[in-house]
Amino acid sequence: MSDHVANEARLIGALRPDEQEQLAGLLRTMLTALGDTPTDARRRRSDHGAP
Repeated sequence: MSDHVANEARLIGALRPDEQEQLAGLLRTMLTALGDTPTDARRRRSDHGAP
């Protein structure tokens, strides 16, 4: 899992802050379209030790 998190940080780190916000919004839209909610996603991350 740490390799995955490190890779994610590397990819997101290449984006400007405004691009990171745009990406977060797009990902929230995708989650919602799939029937998920941002609250559900946060709960799953915390279950796996992520903030």
